[in-house]
Amino acid sequence: MLFRSLNATFFHFVYQQNLFREKLSLGVRAKYFYGIQNAYIEDMTAGVSSNRDEMLAETDILIRTAGVESLTDGNIDDWGAVLFPENTGLAFDFGFTYSITDRWELSASVLNMGSIEYKEDVLEQTSKGTYSFQGVAYDPSNEALNFDDLTSELDSTFGFVERSGGSYKRKLPREIYASLTHSFNQRHHLSATYH
Repeated sequence: MLFRSLNATFFHFVYQQNLFREKLSLGVRAKYFYGIQNAYIEDMTAGVSSNRDEMLAETDILIRTAGVESLTDGNIDDWGAVLFPENTGLAFDFGFTYSITDRWELSASVLNMGSIEYKEDVLEQTSKGTYSFQGVAYDPSNEALNFDDLTSELDSTFGFVERSGGSYKRKLPREIYASLTHSFNQRHHLSATYH
């Protein structure tokens, strides 16, 4: 995956259990997500060739978004609908801490084992085919470079088509942590963490 963006609100419930005379602590957290915004590139295949007169681009691109338009159109009338949309999901975090000795402690966790289903404000942008681009006329002695003209020309060249999309489900970005800690005394500790 080349690009991914995610904004979400979540509520969680935690359960923790101490075992073996409190040498081992196990925990689980259940999280209920509201997916405020998501954008990712599902397919990105593009090739460019050129000759003296033009550039030819062959593309097969699919970009999916959810919630982006409601955040960027500037007309937010209902903040409740923005912060708590119908894009929902469930995920779990698992972790443990084990006291090896009085001075050594090992801990590990796996976070975000779950997904969000996006059903609201879903858009798809596609570009599929072969397109010709002759460039943008520019005379540096008479005018400043206009990036709006360039982006408009590229947009029309690659023929992106935007349409309402169907619902889709995305796994949350999983995170893994492991840590080993040595306590010299109550005030000084040294840890090594893997992330």
